[in-house]
Amino acid sequence: MRKLLLILMILTLTVALSADSYAQVSNAAVLFLRIAAGARAAGMGEAFVAVADDATTTHWNPAGLGTYPLASKWFEVKIPDEYRPLRDAVLIKAEGTGEDYKKYDLWAITPEGKLVRFSDDRWEKGDLYEGSRDRSLYDIVKEYTGLTAEEDAAKVDSLVKIVADHNNTKSRYDIDTLAENVLAAIPKENERRDEMDNALVALARSFDLCRVDWDRFENARDNFEKAFKDSNLSSSEIDRILFAVEKATLRFNNETITIPFEINFDGEVLDIEAQDKYVCVGTDGGFYRYYLKNSKGQRFTTAEGFPGGRVEHIAPMRNMAYLGTDRGVVIFDLGNFSIQAEDRGIPMGHVQAIAAAGPLEAWAVVDGQFYKYDGKVWKDYYVYRDVLDDTIHHIYNNMKIAGTAEEEDSFRQKFDELNRQKSNLTELDSPEVQQEIMALVDSIGMIDAINVLKDSLAMLETGDVFLVESTDDLKRLADSIGIIEAFKLSQKEAEQKAMIAAGDTSAEVGQIIKVPFSVGFPYEITDMAVDMKKNLWVGTTTGLFRFDGRRWNRFGYREYTVPRNQSLSEFALEATDGKKDQAAKLVEKIQAMHQLESNMLDSGRVIMIYANPAGAKINDIKVTPQKIYFATDEGSIMFNVDNEKWERYSEKGLGHEATYAVEEIDGGDWFLTADESQFKGGARGELSLMHVNWLPQLADDIYYEFLSGVFNIRGWGTVGGNITFLSYGNIQRTDPLGNPLGEFSAFDAAITLSYGTPLTSSLSGGLSAKLIYSHLSDQGAGQEKGSGTSWGIALDAGMLYKLGNGFTLGMAVTNFGPDISYIDVAQSDPLPRNAAFGFAWKVIDSRYNRLLITAEANKSLIGITNVIDHFSREMKDIIYNGGAEYWYSDFIAFRAGYIFDEEGDVKTPTLGFGLAYKSFKFDFAYIPSNDDVPLANTMRLSLGIIFE
Repeated sequence: MRKLLLILMILTLTVALSADSYAQVSNAAVLFLRIAAGARAAGMGEAFVAVADDATTTHWNPAGLGTYPLASKWFEVKIPDEYRPLRDAVLIKAEGTGEDYKKYDLWAITPEGKLVRFSDDRWEKGDLYEGSRDRSLYDIVKEYTGLTAEEDAAKVDSLVKIVADHNNTKSRYDIDTLAENVLAAIPKENERRDEMDNALVALARSFDLCRVDWDRFENARDNFEKAFKDSNLSSSEIDRILFAVEKATLRFNNETITIPFEINFDGEVLDIEAQDKYVCVGTDGGFYRYYLKNSKGQRFTTAEGFPGGRVEHIAPMRNMAYLGTDRGVVIFDLGNFSIQAEDRGIPMGHVQAIAAAGPLEAWAVVDGQFYKYDGKVWKDYYVYRDVLDDTIHHIYNNMKIAGTAEEEDSFRQKFDELNRQKSNLTELDSPEVQQEIMALVDSIGMIDAINVLKDSLAMLETGDVFLVESTDDLKRLADSIGIIEAFKLSQKEAEQKAMIAAGDTSAEVGQIIKVPFSVGFPYEITDMAVDMKKNLWVGTTTGLFRFDGRRWNRFGYREYTVPRNQSLSEFALEATDGKKDQAAKLVEKIQAMHQLESNMLDSGRVIMIYANPAGAKINDIKVTPQKIYFATDEGSIMFNVDNEKWERYSEKGLGHEATYAVEEIDGGDWFLTADESQFKGGARGELSLMHVNWLPQLADDIYYEFLSGVFNIRGWGTVGGNITFLSYGNIQRTDPLGNPLGEFSAFDAAITLSYGTPLTSSLSGGLSAKLIYSHLSDQGAGQEKGSGTSWGIALDAGMLYKLGNGFTLGMAVTNFGPDISYIDVAQSDPLPRNAAFGFAWKVIDSRYNRLLITAEANKSLIGITNVIDHFSREMKDIIYNGGAEYWYSDFIAFRAGYIFDEEGDVKTPTLGFGLAYKSFKFDFAYIPSNDDVPLANTMRLSLGIIFE
């Protein structure tokens, strides 16, 4: 497809640039095709052939359809050696503006457990604090951290030292060493010794204030080392050293101070997650949320109510978060912490993984056991009504994980414990049980207590659990007959309703079965997530598991029956065709999978062997509505939720390269590998509408309309189209004598279809085809036969070439096609064929400021007969356009430009501005009043709608 497009483009450009026509530009027909589309381009002096990055590119240069952001593009960011390998990383949409990957911040954990950020094309270890010159570092740290109380003074002092270490070029040790050496070299009786001592103390104090001039410090150290070569310091040498030390002590801070992220945390960073405009951080000392909008954070340690423990796992969900610690599960909601313990059905132990399915639904793995949260209590089992008399063996086969005999024995034991007392309401009469019930009511409330009792007795779970649904009615019933009898009555009614609903009014239908989720998970869990269908996905060091609510499935392995008695090493060598490295990996995977204690495999034994990357180490799981992405040691893979099909990621070799984190954000794909962060900016769709009252100086009923849309088709490229319409208003028809014969309307219209695609990493191309209809009159003038209407076709072709450093070259040939005729072919007129060449340069391209400069030259391809003989005249025919655009914070833009047309005697500036809010863009352009320019006082209005 790309090769065919390239051939067609070259052919079109070649024929167009060598076209020979004898008509003059003033004789060209359908000149409305040359009207500048889009108020944005109009405000920039109509210089847009090398910009072409919005929906109006279907008019200016179809190659823009093959360039980001209208087409997807890959961006790579190298990870510095000092940060490799990153433990974990997340991508989050940043505040401010920015294009492509600059719209996002990459937050990551270094091997040392520090937090770093890649933002606006640079790696950062902290926030930049502007305007710090006249402020003390102590006050800056207090303001940044919010530590203001007197009891926090010691904490602030310690944090000031961290900030000072980060912002000074050299260490405090360098100053202390120089002070020790200099003072040791000056005799105690020397009259300048005390003065030197004071200067060195002041220099050391300046270190904590970030007020050391390190160049002058080096000068002082050099002076000392040169002077002390003879083991003696003269008075003049002491003076020079003293002078340099005093000059190295500054009166003010640096203009900008970097405040390292680590001052926000107590201890090592263990986990990081994105939550809307927050970055959530778990450490071995607490929980922290960093607010992107104002670079402020919320600390939650034991002093702020956090119950304590190492926060090793974070599962954010809307405004809350489930925290997995080494002491149990903690729920963070609206700034409050709730410890999940035995009274909620879950033990306080080491949490290996946690996943949120919703505000009132979550999964946790504690000490190897799975627990599911329903918003009230945690359960380590699910309940169903068995109407088929399932055997325990059949149930275990659905729930097995390792598949060992030991696991089945443990499963049977736990299954028996859960189902030992089915529907035994008589136990509620036991004083001991009733005492426990009342204690439970006092602890968690009546409603939750009844739910816990219902679950503990393996009663039928139904939406109509209680005889009465109102909390007030239930309390009155409990006050009347007691909580125990109220529970019995409610449960009996629920069972009767369930039997009636099942069509059996005389006997119990089936049994209520409790099935444990697991009996210990033998594999190291690396990540866990819940998809849109409520399936639980568990990534481990030995592959991927899924629990669909009734059974466990394992992916990435296939069953293999051992043909004869042989060692595991022998089997692995045979399976890998003697490749020792691959065989060693296979042995390791099989041992981990089956927890083998012996290296021997018996004949007939069924084992699971590695089959695809779903069986590799799963490093990250990301759920989207359509697909689930998995980053593994053997490449990135995807699972289609609708058709349940697997596929490798097909681009950039990421389907075979080890990946450690993955994300889909705003239609773009992001992957973290060992060496770099790779981001595929997703192509966006866009609509653009423009209305212009055309030539307002000449008439008030002439108007121009333009509608354009572009849409990316994944795997094919970007397609677009536009509709152009110019109304000439109502025109008076007269006879040869000038007598009025009535009025008629005249207009021109065109429909364009465009296609563009990247041809190489730097070059993109595009083609457009136009269908033109011109309706100048419904009948000829005088003796002319026929009407003043005509159909025509035209082609556009364009290219864009990215040179790097924000510089782009663009060219396009537009409106190339056969002449258009109205009455007869002999009176045909050429199309307004044009060639445009230009450049665009992003002078500034930062998060909050973008400045674009663009210029181009337009040459009519009509009337070119002999370029050499008429070079001077042809050069005068060239129209020069130039302009600039400045964006601040992706919110407001200011534009200016200039049009220079010597032949047409058009020399005029253009002005414009733009506003953007979310997916909407509004643009305005204006040509200032000028009596010599027909377009003077023309105002153009455009509305753009972006589809991510």
